Amino acid sequence: PRSTLFPYTTLFRSPTPDAEIKDGKIDGTTVTFWLMTEYQGSPIKLVYNGKISTDQIDFTMATEDGSFSVTFPIKKSS
Repeated sequence: PRSTLFPYTTLFRSPTPDAEIKDGKIDGTTVTFWLMTEYQGSPIKLVYNGKISTDQIDFTMATEDGSFSVTFPIKKSS
């Protein structure tokens, strides 16, 4: 799903296409939310934290227990 809050060229895609974003919040330049997906048949909660800057959002996606994380930018469209 594409965020209606930010005009970014990259679409945000969750690991599960029909995953519902939960507890989405924007506080100043910080955006947070989480979603449920599956990994090897087991449910897993992924937590997203983003820092909004002038031309992009820098996201960190992590498992709730912190055993895995990855950071990626989403660029703002021009």
